Amino acid sequence: MQITRKHIFRINDMNLITVLNECIIGHKRRMKKVCLEVPAFLGDGCVIEARNVGAYFSVGNNSIIKRTAKIGRYTTIGAFCNIGATSVEHNIYFSNSVVFQKGELPWCALKIKMDENNKIETKLREDIEIGNDVWIGDNVIVLEGSLIGDGCIILPGTVVKGNVEPYSIVEGNPAKVIGKRFDEEIIRKMQEIKWWEYSEKNLNFIQKKYR
Repeated sequence: MQITRKHIFRINDMNLITVLNECIIGHKRRMKKVCLEVPAFLGDGCVIEARNVGAYFSVGNNSIIKRTAKIGRYTTIGAFCNIGATSVEHNIYFSNSVVFQKGELPWCALKIKMDENNKIETKLREDIEIGNDVWIGDNVIVLEGSLIGDGCIILPGTVVKGNVEPYSIVEGNPAKVIGKRFDEEIIRKMQEIKWWEYSEKNLNFIQKKYR
């Protein structure tokens, strides 16, 4: 559905969801149900097709999120990102993927004769998962089937394909790990604590406990 600021519910003068102007959540065919945990900030012109989105989520203007199973809590996605971009889904003999979309496009019923050596091979599209406490900069592309672990930082302009280990800092095309946010001991503690699962009231307690 298309939502604008007039659709937003408020409690005690606080926005549960803040929308800069308008955006589209879900899709009548691909993603009929989106579970969006509040609070959340949605930039102007963004498209969100993700089954589960955690609280304190923020996405910048004109970003597209598709083919995504999960986005964790306290995750930020910048502007002009393409999450769920399509990778090559068929063999190199065809440049037009319409041939393979009979399920989505019933009017396309081409019958192509292929010998055994050149038979068509397609793959099922895999959903993306993005962990908690992740920061994704502007103009990032995340290809379908990628898994971004908790605590990652994806620098602007990066193209991600495949898995990114928790608390990695990556950049480039293709994405390469250029560092870690913390040393291994702190990363171990962060993964053990899973602080994003606690309420705001309990975060101070966790901070004191693990100092």
